[in-house]
This record gives sequence, structure tokens and C-alpha cells, in this order.
Amino acid sequence: MPLAPPAIALTLGTNLLATGHLGLAMPKFAGATALGVSLWATKATVSVTGAGAAGTGIATLPLLVPQPLLLVNLQTSFLTFGVTGFFSPLTALGLANGLSLSLVQGIIFATVVGVGSGAGVAKVVSPPAYLAFQEAYASFGMVGPGAIKMALALGATFDKTFAAFSIPIPIVGPAGPAPGVGTGTGKII
Repeated sequence: MPLAPPAIALTLGTNLLATGHLGLAMPKFAGATALGVSLWATKATVSVTGAGAAGTGIATLPLLVPQPLLLVNLQTSFLTFGVTGFFSPLTALGLANGLSLSLVQGIIFATVVGVGSGAGVAKVVSPPAYLAFQEAYASFGMVGPGAIKMALALGATFDKTFAAFSIPIPIVGPAGPAPGVGTGTGKII
């Protein structure tokens, strides 16, 4: 399974702990959020558009998502969905740090037909991320209004982040002498 929940939960938990989340519910929250990230990744697809030498190549790169982008989108989503309170800025910071470090554990992998060797741009596309977080929180018994708000906020953060985010990616493989352009699809593994 891409982006294994135990590894994500450990990373999220460590970063939430570093921002002052010392309660007994923090490991449950980190585990549920980790499962949501993993469920989202399994449903996401990657599309790559590239140019270079003709052929069929492989595009692969860690899923690098800048922490400042996640932080700004989390803070905006928290306000939008009413995740407010004394600890909400620290929660957003802990989540942004943990998510950025967790997502880099995922690898973008796509086969690009038409380009054997060259450069491309990858986009991550998925169904509404809210659904993955809602499912994960429910599986951990988190079904109240606070869990729904958090699932909506995290879902909106992922949707907003990846809608505006393009990743430059190298395409590597056997190439012919002619120039080529092409597209490919893949997954986060």
C-alpha cells in the first residue's frame, strides 16, 4: 500500500507532539489522519505531460509538497470549516510539517508514451479528498461534529493543494533520434 499508515502516523504524531499536542487522543487523531492520507493516495492518479526524445519512458520522483503551501491551505480550510480555537494554529503547523514529511515517502510513478527521455510535468488528480478522511475517521470511531469539520478541512486542503500544484519530473528510458511529446498516467506508490 502506498504511503503506509503506520509510518505516516508516526511522522504526524511526532510533529503534533512537537507543537504541543500532549493529550491522550493525539495518537488516535494521528492514526486516523494517516489512514486518510493513505486512502487518498490509493485513489489518486498521476498524469504526466512531457517532451524530449521519442520513445516510451518512466517518470518517477518523490511526492515533494512544500510545507508552506500545506500550512497556508490548512489555515484557510480551518477557518472555512470552523476548526478554530486556541490550538488550531498549532494543529495546522503540526499537520503541515507532518504531512509534508509524510507525503515525500510516496513516489510518483508513471509510464509516458511518446517520450523516452526528457522532461515532464506531473499533476495529481483524485476524487474529493474529504471522502478518504471521513472514511478513515469513522473507522477510528471519530464521527462527531469535530471529526466532520476536520475531515472537511483536510479534504479541502488536499483538493486545493493538488489542484494548483504541478511537479516537474524527469522522464527516463530508451529514446529514439527524433523528438517526441507524449502523455502518461500512473499512481503514487
